[in-house]
Amino acid sequence: MMERFYISHLLQIPAVSHVGLADRTKEPVNNIVIDTRKVKDGDLFVAINGANIDAHDFIDESVVSQAQLCVVSKEWYTQRGHEYHNGSFLVVEDTTTTLGQLARLYRDEFQIPVIGITGSNGKTTTKEMLKSVLSVKHQVCATSGNYNNLIGVPLTLFTLRRNHDIAVVEMGTNRPGEIGALCQIANPNDGIITNIGYAHMEGLSTLEDVAKEKTALYKYVANRGIRYINADDSYLASQKVVAGQNVIFGMDGNADVRIAGYSTNDSGSTVSLEVGQNTRCDVSIPKLGRHFAYSVAGAVAVGLQYSCGLDEMKEALSAFHGAPGRMDVFRVGENTVIDDTYNANPSSVKAAVDTLDDLTTDCDKVVVLGDMLELGHRSAEYHREVGEYIAGSKVMTLMTYGSDSKEMSDAFSEIRSVKAAHYTDIGELTRTLIECMSVRTILLVKGSRSMHMELIVEKLKNSVPVT
Repeated sequence: MMERFYISHLLQIPAVSHVGLADRTKEPVNNIVIDTRKVKDGDLFVAINGANIDAHDFIDESVVSQAQLCVVSKEWYTQRGHEYHNGSFLVVEDTTTTLGQLARLYRDEFQIPVIGITGSNGKTTTKEMLKSVLSVKHQVCATSGNYNNLIGVPLTLFTLRRNHDIAVVEMGTNRPGEIGALCQIANPNDGIITNIGYAHMEGLSTLEDVAKEKTALYKYVANRGIRYINADDSYLASQKVVAGQNVIFGMDGNADVRIAGYSTNDSGSTVSLEVGQNTRCDVSIPKLGRHFAYSVAGAVAVGLQYSCGLDEMKEALSAFHGAPGRMDVFRVGENTVIDDTYNANPSSVKAAVDTLDDLTTDCDKVVVLGDMLELGHRSAEYHREVGEYIAGSKVMTLMTYGSDSKEMSDAFSEIRSVKAAHYTDIGELTRTLIECMSVRTILLVKGSRSMHMELIVEKLKNSVPVT
């Protein structure tokens, strides 16, 4: 149940009209929901017109009678409002905008620090690590999954409760101005940006555009709190000279939390950190990938500012698993499978291939890649570039699936004497892969979320006993 939120708050929201709210200003709001199937007595229902579904289409008498109030568009109310004489409505121009305004009002009821996090890669993992380290001392409210857009961020803020003393809010973007809008909703005190890379390039055409969009978080918190800066990212390093309070992490010799070393094996990674002048510690995590070192360093940098002990944070990170599909390792017979199927872009694919290169093994190294989506008009170019990158690695075999990924296999084949295999049928690819697994291999599976590469992983798990 939400706390300290009443009908009176809604009267602060710009609206076309208020219907049925007279003499109800002191009534509390139990919860704010956007799914008609989840509406309960005392809830406020916001009808979102989404990319695939318009929630207005599911409003009926049961929803209106059960909800304490429905937030609806002017267009819907003009056409259908007369059908519900006993309903209470907040009629607005845009319900998604109103959802954000409600979230900001609710967030401001809590005088606690909010840490905003964004970046091209690793923001969800870093957010989960932040939650882990901060939880050793604090009650943390954090984004669930990757609820990081103009709908997800408000839903995260609505989960704030009286016992929370800090919040971690993930912010995503695929077009200019979205990070700024999310900052207006979440009102963060501090900001951390993981890196700048090739992701969501359809709405952000160049890396300069990505950097400008992401660093809107730094601009928002500049005079409010701390900017946590990855000094090894060339686009972010320039932010060190901007006035304000900065905490630096990375391999840079002047970093407040310096990555002094990294090692890996097929069960996890160890990151050596130097904190200040005299303190060094080794943090072991059950995740593969040198890129996780930056998530560890960033999380520790934030934790130290919020009085979390180094030993306690180290212990918390040693038990960290995070969300599935992010460099998860399991055995299939005598083979090792790395499940990195959650998502993919050029930067994250290269990082995953680097991780594979880091592993010392006599097994054949095989990479299975699906299309990298949302790369805009230069998609074919980016796929070809990744194929060339893999050709220069220790990978023995490349198998691709989808459409643009054929550019990867073609580029790989042109450089290597071994021809890469491209598939347009995920079932055929999976069957071929299972046959290949009779030879000892270490296999990396990765692709954009919509390519459903996790289906391959599930088939592999079911092919032979998993350890």
